Amino acid sequence: MNAPASSTGQWLAHVLCLALLPLALAVAPTSTAHAAPDVETRAAGTGCHTEHFVPRVVRVFDREKDVVIHRRAPNITLAPGRYESTYSRKARVRVRVKAGASYSSSGSIEASGLAKKALGKAEATFNLDLAVAGSATWATRSRVRINRTLVLRNSASFVFFRGIERVRGKYTYTTCVTEGDEPFFGHVERRRGRWVSWQDSDSGALRCGDPNSGLSNIAEAAKRQGCN
Repeated sequence: MNAPASSTGQWLAHVLCLALLPLALAVAPTSTAHAAPDVETRAAGTGCHTEHFVPRVVRVFDREKDVVIHRRAPNITLAPGRYESTYSRKARVRVRVKAGASYSSSGSIEASGLAKKALGKAEATFNLDLAVAGSATWATRSRVRINRTLVLRNSASFVFFRGIERVRGKYTYTTCVTEGDEPFFGHVERRRGRWVSWQDSDSGALRCGDPNSGLSNIAEAAKRQGCN
């Protein structure tokens, strides 16, 4: 018995749909395509645009610490008497330390806060508490006070100081580099720079000849420099 015409037409349409299905899947756009990577995460060697590129700090390394006495008054002798904690001496600048980071000069880098990023990554990497980028260890005028009331029965020699524990190291960062006369389009490069800041500070007056027990590393360094 022959199938009805309507059933035959439905059967042919079903066969045609099955035949065309692989072709449709081959040309259909995929919904899982990923967006272009953000400029800040592009690898070295990829293209970039100087006006839109955001430099990033890749890593920090080679950390080292040292003590810096950036202000010290000349070694002085105090006569017998009582000296309150308000007693102070002018301390001259010996070493200036400014928190920040070095990098190749560039418009995009200047505006990116790269120094702040470098110090922030150093804090996280080495578990530090650093002074913020742009901070400096001295002002135009400064006096150093004794940190407790002193009662002297005999004259004694003192050194007035202010110091820090300086922390510094190196880091790598990404930058957008152009060639020739091209002002905007270039490629990503990794470069190295240096960062510096400090985390601890100490100040006050130390009596030469007193034991060093209980003194900070900064105070001990001040005595070595001032009491000689």
